[in-house]
Amino acid sequence: MEIKIFDLRDSGTESGAFAIRLEGDTELERDVLARRGFGEKQILVGTIGPAPIEATYDAHHWRNGEHVRQSETMFRAHKLIEERWDELSSGDLVDLDDPRSGR
Repeated sequence: MEIKIFDLRDSGTESGAFAIRLEGDTELERDVLARRGFGEKQILVGTIGPAPIEATYDAHHWRNGEHVRQSETMFRAHKLIEERWDELSSGDLVDLDDPRSGR
């Protein structure tokens, strides 16, 4: 597993998010994840405060309010984090209004 923290910004929001790439390091971990429907390198994204913490593995849950509160900002952030996981570093400012964002 790999964990990263991000500072999120868009035109109306300043917030934080955490992301965890669920990737088993051992055969047992891979088996546990696979039996629960998680494929290779699934990314879980969640909010950092205020409580309660919300997190989901499916970006569309942020858009439709399934399992988490509806948030277009978190939907966009989740998609960007999934698409650019290898380019982003923990602690990066992710400006959702700037497509070149990530540092």
